[in-house]
Amino acid sequence: MAALRVPTKLTSEALDPLLADVAHSTEPLQVPGRVSTTDPLALPLAVQSVLTWSRFNNGGIIRSAFDFADEQHSARSLQRNVVLLTAVLMASEVRTPAGHDITGQARRVAREALAESTTIPLRASGQSVGADRSVLAADHVAGLEYPAGLYRRVENRATREVSHEIDGHARALYARTHVDAARRTDWPLGWRVLDMGMVSRTSRSDALALFRSEAYELGQVLFELVQNTHDHARTDNAGYVLRRSVRGVHVRAHTQTRNEIVDGASAHRDLAEYFTHLPVSPHATNRGGEDRLRALSVSVIDSGPGLAARILWEQGFRHNFTKSDELRAMLNALRRSDTASQPGLRGMGLTRGQRYLTEVGGYAMVRAGRYRLSRDFRRFPFEEANDDQNRWYGGLREPSLHTRVAGTAFTVVVPTYGASS
Repeated sequence: MAALRVPTKLTSEALDPLLADVAHSTEPLQVPGRVSTTDPLALPLAVQSVLTWSRFNNGGIIRSAFDFADEQHSARSLQRNVVLLTAVLMASEVRTPAGHDITGQARRVAREALAESTTIPLRASGQSVGADRSVLAADHVAGLEYPAGLYRRVENRATREVSHEIDGHARALYARTHVDAARRTDWPLGWRVLDMGMVSRTSRSDALALFRSEAYELGQVLFELVQNTHDHARTDNAGYVLRRSVRGVHVRAHTQTRNEIVDGASAHRDLAEYFTHLPVSPHATNRGGEDRLRALSVSVIDSGPGLAARILWEQGFRHNFTKSDELRAMLNALRRSDTASQPGLRGMGLTRGQRYLTEVGGYAMVRAGRYRLSRDFRRFPFEEANDDQNRWYGGLREPSLHTRVAGTAFTVVVPTYGASS
């Protein structure tokens, strides 16, 4: 069988067969030096393809024509290619298409890319489609497991020792109620992420108050999600540290006409319908008479056992669970409270996330194990007292089965400019 290939143009239709292949092949994985996509959900699915390939091949070999020679320039380029960056971090070897071993050079570039990209940038200007950034922790690479963009760093004044924490005190990294809008250098993650979807922000106090509120809530959601990946995605179900693991946040800003963004989402019927009916913000521009939409797709991705697998293990299942057991476990994770006192997952922050998405009129996808669940929160708002979990079936009577993936990806699509009304 020929080497497996990650497509240059990422679409969900192309990634589904790739996932089916990586689950049954030990061949090298060829990863392009540049990928493009108009599918808001394709990047997290592509990363999960890489994670799944690595898990089934104990690391394995990747091949790439990416030029790792100029390390400084290559690091900046690699920051924009989360698929290749993840592949380099998870592979046991990196080779050129001709078979030359460049593992050491590739890893130096990856380290440089992660070291220089410790947090979401102050602003990323979108072009025809948009811009993307990521903050990743590589748990098996010393010094990269606690990036500043995800962790609070605390120094003991007496010993000068630095500890890295992801606890309640770290919320300031993600969400603060009071932020000086002029001092952009210390904006928390929620503000920086939301600002990626903005071309200009009016100085009107009501607009700034809306931005402040939404950025704070988004930061809270990201904090809950990342805290759970830290607590539960670095080890296997039995508690042993994974040999290779990555986790982090990926953000993509989309700036497209309605027809373009609907076409890019065509592989996901409910997402295409979401964009079809998304109201136009009063601040939106148009091109050639077409509505021009702006949105963010924000993913928290990890290479852990998977959302359902962790819960099934807690319930006593090992490898003898059915597809119905797996679906029930995923839905139970969506029901769990963020403040639950029982050990184990706290819902991955999904309860808070569902409240936030209902408020802003967003969309979400969660991919783990054999299921890909999705929900349009404009059509199906979250009802905390008695939520109907069938609303996570993406408009289908029952969710469809997919190839099993490693890890978990929770992706939200958020309209910017406060376009939730």
